[in-house]
Amino acid sequence: SLFGRPVRLRPSTTPPPRLARPYLHLAAMLSPVAEQQEQQQAQQQESQEHEQQEQQQQPEAPQARAVPIAFLTRRKMTLRANIASSGRRIVASQGWLAVIATFLAFFSWTAYWRSASECATSPMSLKSWFLGAFVIDCIFILLFLFAMYSGLSVMDEQLTSARSRSRDEPAPADDDIDISETTFLDCAVWAGLVAVVAFVVVFVWSVLGFVAIADSGRDEAQEENCSYGRRYFWYLCIFTLVTMCLCGAGNVADAHVSRGASSRPAAASPSAESTAEAAV
Repeated sequence: SLFGRPVRLRPSTTPPPRLARPYLHLAAMLSPVAEQQEQQQAQQQESQEHEQQEQQQQPEAPQARAVPIAFLTRRKMTLRANIASSGRRIVASQGWLAVIATFLAFFSWTAYWRSASECATSPMSLKSWFLGAFVIDCIFILLFLFAMYSGLSVMDEQLTSARSRSRDEPAPADDDIDISETTFLDCAVWAGLVAVVAFVVVFVWSVLGFVAIADSGRDEAQEENCSYGRRYFWYLCIFTLVTMCLCGAGNVADAHVSRGASSRPAAASPSAESTAEAAV
């Protein structure tokens, strides 16, 4: 009110000055662009927050998958290089070990049938121990035959690739070869890992056999009932420990343990071709 009289304010109908008109048009043009930018920034922030939540929920999953893959890749590279340098020796020793395991399995089965059922020892009877030794020997037969077949297949692939490279193109570098494409290398690596576990089982089974033999001589009647079992046990246990745990472990080490830089260039050498050709 002005001097006691009410005053009504009316909107101004005068146009803005000419200098302010371009700025008003520019503000009207930029207002939708600013809104779009704000929406894009909000979407980016939401996506970043979502990604951070997913990473916090599964922080170690990619690393857990990458560790065994890298380990198997290194094992395949080492096995490939060792087979290329001395594949014939590795495959031949695997064949001999399979033959020896066959004789040990036959010997274990014979001892199982000839040992007396009255020989009740602790923690297990000698008859049960011979049956377990027979099963372990059969597992070794399958492992060595499978490893020998995988090694021969890898040598055949190396021979075929060496022949094709000698005809068409030069040999590629060792890092340019895709190891994941070779199925037989995967089979040979897993056979070596299973063989290591089997060696540990043989050692534990032998210790249980020693405990059973020590319990078989607690009295004269028990010693008489276990006379055949004791005789078979010493021959079988000694030959099994020597052949499987020493010779077999040496073969696995010869195939799967890296030998340094001397075994890397052998994959593309002419000696590898002749070695694979002679074995195949």
